Amino acid sequence: MSKHPGNPYWHQERDVPIMIMSRREWDAAAEAGHLTPEHVFTRLHNIAVYAFGEDMESPIAFDEHGFVLSLTAAGISLEGGITLRVYPNDHPPPHVHIELRSHPGAKLRLRLDNGEYLDEPPKGLSTKKLNGFKAAITESHEVLTGWWEEYHGDPVTVG
Repeated sequence: MSKHPGNPYWHQERDVPIMIMSRREWDAAAEAGHLTPEHVFTRLHNIAVYAFGEDMESPIAFDEHGFVLSLTAAGISLEGGITLRVYPNDHPPPHVHIELRSHPGAKLRLRLDNGEYLDEPPKGLSTKKLNGFKAAITESHEVLTGWWEEYHGDPVTVG
């Protein structure tokens, strides 16, 4: 038996709250009297995750009000098994993650403000390939910085 029968923001079979993802949804739930203490606790937890950070590569990010900002990282797929990603709950400085099919799990990040690598490149990557990554990021710079600014609210100043 559910603690909150008939509440559309409560999973009746599992007897757990359903995440309220947006302010509009929160306001509708509040107006209908469907908010529970568990919903409030979840939102406070989300605010804390935003304020203090958690797993930077988590598939979910929250805004300062505890609402879902994004469920996945934005990315661009390039030829040769290369993906450029901007994570919604990442840390400064503004940067892009370069994922390489040829080097699974390798950490390679490039700053969006000055074009410098934040990590030592994985072994086996030539200077030509590293310069190619920089060129690809330069070509997509407007999109990548746009994602960073949308997710983090801070403009990316190139300099």
